[in-house]
Amino acid sequence: ACTGVTVEAVARESGLSRSVLQRRFRQELGQTVLEVINGVKIRRAEDLLGFTRLPLAEVAERSGYSSQEYFTAAFRRHVNTSPLAYRRSKQASKA
Repeated sequence: ACTGVTVEAVARESGLSRSVLQRRFRQELGQTVLEVINGVKIRRAEDLLGFTRLPLAEVAERSGYSSQEYFTAAFRRHVNTSPLAYRRSKQASKA
């Protein structure tokens, strides 16, 4: 997910149409393919923010986001806090 996989690529590799793939994902996981991909990217970002001192731009890139701005917006939408605030809270809990 962090290397740029797309829903179309997953469908192609699975041999299913996009609509059938989406329906099966929804039935089995309760999420769309894109939601699963985004969840993996956000969990990767959480790990990098919590366990490294990498700059936000590097965290964004390693998590599969094309820009720091897009990463920050996506992270805030999914985690309800900014990446910097998340990092600070994790560092404070370690201390």
